[in-house]
Amino acid sequence: IANRRILFMDQATAQFLGQMRDMMELLAYEVAGLVTIGYDVPAIASDFTRVFIETVPSRADIYINGIRKGISPDVIDRVPVGRIEVSAQYGNFYGEQTLEVSRETQRILIECAEAYGTLSIKADENLDVYLDGRWLGKVGGGRFANLPIGIHNLELKGEGLYWQDEVLINRNEQTLVEIQPREYGSIEYGIPEGAIAEVSGELFREVVKGYGTLAVPVGQYSVVVSGKNYEKHADIPLSVARGARVPLAPDLLYTREYVYQLFAERIKESERISEYGYRVTNIDLRKLGDLKSDLEQSRHRFPDLMARVDDLIEKAESIIGVGALPPRETVTQDAAAGSTAQLNVLLARKQELQLQLEASRLVRKRRVVRGWISFGAGVAGAGLAGLSAYLYDENYKAHEEAFKDGLFDKSEHYKQLAQFWKISTFVAAGAGGLSLLTSSIFWLSGPSTRNIADELKFVESQIEILADER
Repeated sequence: IANRRILFMDQATAQFLGQMRDMMELLAYEVAGLVTIGYDVPAIASDFTRVFIETVPSRADIYINGIRKGISPDVIDRVPVGRIEVSAQYGNFYGEQTLEVSRETQRILIECAEAYGTLSIKADENLDVYLDGRWLGKVGGGRFANLPIGIHNLELKGEGLYWQDEVLINRNEQTLVEIQPREYGSIEYGIPEGAIAEVSGELFREVVKGYGTLAVPVGQYSVVVSGKNYEKHADIPLSVARGARVPLAPDLLYTREYVYQLFAERIKESERISEYGYRVTNIDLRKLGDLKSDLEQSRHRFPDLMARVDDLIEKAESIIGVGALPPRETVTQDAAAGSTAQLNVLLARKQELQLQLEASRLVRKRRVVRGWISFGAGVAGAGLAGLSAYLYDENYKAHEEAFKDGLFDKSEHYKQLAQFWKISTFVAAGAGGLSLLTSSIFWLSGPSTRNIADELKFVESQIEILADER
C-alpha cells in the first residue's frame, strides 16, 4: 500500500453467505502467508515453526506462499507447518520450492536462476507500450519476451487513446492482456508559483502544479485553482476531445491581505530613509509618486497606507522644495555650510557602519570555524557508523555459519554481538547527523551583514551626491 503496488491478487466466490464468510477468512490468512497448500487447495495453518532461509545469490527477497517475509539470509518466524511454497527473487533471478515443513526443519536453501516471462497484448490499435514507464515498442504482433517477472505497471497510449493497469508476469509463462483503450486528450497547464489546480471529471481527479501536460480521458472537466496568496479560482470548465491539447493558464488575483503586505513593504522601504536621517532626493520623491499611483490604481482601497504615502511625499517635498532648483552659483554660504555639516555626519556614519560590518564579519567567521568543527565531528560519526555496520555484517555472517553448523550457543553469541554493532551503527549515525545539523546551524545563524552593507552603500551614494554638489 505504501508503494502503491498490488501485493496480493485473488478472488473468492461462494453460493451461500456462510461459505463466503469462510472464504473471506481464508483470504485474510492467505494475505498473511499463514496457509498450507494441500494439492492446490489452501488451508489455514494451525501450527508454525522457525526456519533459517538462505538463497544463492544472497540478499534476495524471501516469499512464503507468495507473501514477502524478509531478505535472505534470515530466520523467518511463523512459518506454517505443512506443505508450503517458498520462493526468492533477486532482480531477474528467481527460485522456488514446494516442500513439506515440519518442526524439525531448520534450514531451507533456495537456488535462484535467471527468470523471465512473456507478455502478450491483444489490441486493435497499434499503440505504444510502456512497462513501468519504459518504452517496449509498438503493439505490433503483441508479443514481448524476456520481461522481468513480478507485478508491473502497463501503459498503452497513442492516436488519442490510452489504457493502464497492473499486470502480473510469471516465470516462464505468457501473460495475456486484452485491452480496450479509452479516448484520451491532454491538458497543458501552467499554474502560477505557490498555487495548485485540482482537475475533476467523471471518475477522475488529479492535482497539478507548475508547468506540464496531464493526460485525461475525453470528457468534461472542472478545475479549481487555489493558493496561499491567491483568491480561489473555482469551476473553470474544460472540454477535452480525442487527441486535443487543451491549455490551462488561469489568471489569478492576489488576496487583499497579500496586496496589503506588498504595498506595506514598499512603504517601509521608503520610511527607512527618514528613520536613518538621510537626505531625500528627487529620485526618492519620484518613487513615492509611483507608489501612490499604484495604490490609486489597485482594485483594493487601503486608506491607512495612502495616508502614510501622502505623509512621506509631504515630508520629501518640504525637504527638497517644490519648483526648479536654484543654479549652483546662487548657493549661499549658509547652504554650503549646511551641506558640509551633513557631509561630516555622513562620513562619521560611514565609519561607524564600517566598524559594525567588520565586527559582524568577525563573529560570522568564528561561527563558520565552529561549523567546520561540527562538520568534522559529523564526518567522524559517519565513519564510525560505517565501521559499526561492517562489524555488524561480519558478526551476522559468523552467526549464520554457526547456525548452519549446529553451534547454537556460538551462534547466539555472534547474534548478540551483531545486535550490539547494529545499535552502535544507529547511534554513530545519529550522532554524526546531529553534528552535521549543528554545523549547518552555525553556518546559517551568523549575524546578517546585509542590512549594514545596504545602509553603508546608501550612505556612500549620499556622500557622492553631496560631494558633486560642492
